[in-house]
Amino acid sequence: MNIIIQKPEISKREEIHALFGTVIHRTLKLEGVGDDYELTAELIADQQELIDLCFETDGEECFFLTAVHEGKTVGTICRRECSDIIKDCADRDVSGVQEIGSVYILPQFQGKGIARLLLNAMYITLIAQGYDEFWLDSGYEIAKNVWAKVLGPPSIIMKDYWAEGVDHHLWHKKLDEVSIEFDI
Repeated sequence: MNIIIQKPEISKREEIHALFGTVIHRTLKLEGVGDDYELTAELIADQQELIDLCFETDGEECFFLTAVHEGKTVGTICRRECSDIIKDCADRDVSGVQEIGSVYILPQFQGKGIARLLLNAMYITLIAQGYDEFWLDSGYEIAKNVWAKVLGPPSIIMKDYWAEGVDHHLWHKKLDEVSIEFDI
């Protein structure tokens, strides 16, 4: 499979918006809250606003990378100022530290290493832009398990953050602590 990692093209804006809708709707369904239409709409709108901010500021305030297969956007990742959740839950000042987020892969492309490829590209981007650490957070059970495999145990677990038994996980990593791995 040939995957190109690149900055998003403005001409792909609607395609990326649709990708967020597809992945978020499916994720919430798998998480057992797919019938919460208000939550679904809010999460999709949040991601659409982030990619639009990327376009409006040419990546200054929110920098995205996309994974493209045969001309179609199949995945996203971004770096930005830490979200309010991280600011509120972190055990240290997060000023000037970036968050890695918006890792969304179309369902038919999940499990093929595309998220790992995007993550590696974002590590390299962060280093090139002068950053030496990052935060990443997740509340989705499926994603928390994936991130634990990739990044190790979370740095912080916010017990019962979303509801009883639904924790929120935060990872804080120095870039010299992570591996950049590619299967060739």
